[in-house]
Amino acid sequence: MNGERRVIVGTCTVATLFLAPGNVDALTLPQVVGFFHIVVGLVLTGIVLIFVAGFSIYVARFNTWPSYRDAAIRVLEWAIVMLFVLIVVLSIVNAIQHHGSVALPIIAFLIIAVVAFFIIRLIATSKKKPPASPRERE
Repeated sequence: MNGERRVIVGTCTVATLFLAPGNVDALTLPQVVGFFHIVVGLVLTGIVLIFVAGFSIYVARFNTWPSYRDAAIRVLEWAIVMLFVLIVVLSIVNAIQHHGSVALPIIAFLIIAVVAFFIIRLIATSKKKPPASPRERE
């Protein structure tokens, strides 16, 4: 039995070596963050469509009753807010891409601080069990 087991293990090892990739190319942080730009293009397209829809509703409702122009103004406001948020997020991503040696320790510190905050909060809010009564001890 022992000889058969060695043959099986050897065969599995050889098969694993043949199935494993020859070289592995890991993506760097700037490359991974670069995928974010694809999503940004889609989000920017959505924001522009929302703004165009809000502006067309605003223009189309001139001299009508009820005008619903206040709702169109709200849509325009939200489109502008989304655009500014997108600009801020893009600037953060750009900073991470071009200044990774500075950004990574900052991100690591923030993650550690947030995890520590939630651990401390969990410990502080956990209910303490009341001491056992003399009857329960017996």
